[in-house]
Amino acid sequence: MSAPFQYCGASYSRMSSSYTPEIIVPQRPYAANIQRNHTHSIGVVEFWVNGQKGIRLSDAQARIFTGLAHADDRLLEGFGVKVTYRIEWPGYGAFGKQKHALRATREKESITRAKMAIHVAEVMKDFIEEMTPLSTSDPSWRVGERYIEFEDLYLLEIHHVAKASLQPVIAYRPRYVYPQSCPPPTSAAAYSAYPSYGWP
Repeated sequence: MSAPFQYCGASYSRMSSSYTPEIIVPQRPYAANIQRNHTHSIGVVEFWVNGQKGIRLSDAQARIFTGLAHADDRLLEGFGVKVTYRIEWPGYGAFGKQKHALRATREKESITRAKMAIHVAEVMKDFIEEMTPLSTSDPSWRVGERYIEFEDLYLLEIHHVAKASLQPVIAYRPRYVYPQSCPPPTSAAAYSAYPSYGWP
């Protein structure tokens, strides 16, 4: 481990890469204001890297896809030009951003699994930047520097939650060992629904 890092009136140390406890972010399932029937569904899109579930968002942002299973699968066939990625992070208001579902080519092919991971990374980066200066109703899930940071997050799945809306399942894998006086967010034991998350 590296030298202790000062935070919350105490010090904590960076974890070794072999110790990455996983905490599923307990997002609210997105519910559209107007429910529309949509017969086309992509089901659940999973992300596996070298046999382990989840791709680190900072790797996706950097286009590092070594070991990502089925990275080139095109999963949004039949969708319109754009989809909205929905974030329902605890303690903050609903957040969403549109991204292209189809490539800007004559054939209008679907984007790939890898490109979907890039989109989620971009949306989560924007979410953290926009929420950092705001107050939160749940301090244990506060985002921003020295709280929950972008580099701590992994994409496990993407769910199709409305006609043109997708919601990612995000895992928090803290990079630091927290002292008892400054604990990380709620224990993963509270979210025993993994891997179904209780979502459609």
